[in-house]
Amino acid sequence: MTDTINDDFLKSKLSVFVSSTNDTVQVKNKIGNFEVVASMEDIGQSKKEKIVFLFSGDENPAPISKAVKNTLAFLDQKNKPFFLMVEGAKIDSYSHSNNIGGVIDASIAFDQVSAEALKFADITENTLIIITTNHETGGLPLPQGNLKTSEIEGDFTTDDHTGIMVLVFSYGPKSDIFRGVYENNVLFIKMVNALNVK
Repeated sequence: MTDTINDDFLKSKLSVFVSSTNDTVQVKNKIGNFEVVASMEDIGQSKKEKIVFLFSGDENPAPISKAVKNTLAFLDQKNKPFFLMVEGAKIDSYSHSNNIGGVIDASIAFDQVSAEALKFADITENTLIIITTNHETGGLPLPQGNLKTSEIEGDFTTDDHTGIMVLVFSYGPKSDIFRGVYENNVLFIKMVNALNVK
């Protein structure tokens, strides 16, 4: 649904969006009210109000940590509060296809994203970071591993979603709100409360 999602983004109040794309999206100098930037680095240096960067969907894994670093720089220079959502979607498709190599690569890529967000939070000292997922896929147990050889054993039990509970990690101001066990839709309410949105 790439085209439909892109149309929704163009009608939104977003300041920036970065996404992989396919060949059906024609990248020009401007898409709707969004100025198209040419590279990841241009995101962080742009002074425009609304920007978009679309990279090839063939890049694997997607360089999302670099995108996050530059997007944070873009939003920070505006000196306004902001909400940034980052999705590492590849891990789900890799789990559906029981591709352990892909799962590992996608996990490492998202770990690098988390590192960029946490570094930003440490610098600003007023940023709340929430890291979670919407579900587990693949039923992937890790029976054993070897720290010396950096190897793990994985054995998928399904190619579908499972009912396994997922973790929520939070860091920064009001991170204590996210403790405990709760339904995933409650996460939205907790975020609204953390932001003092009425």
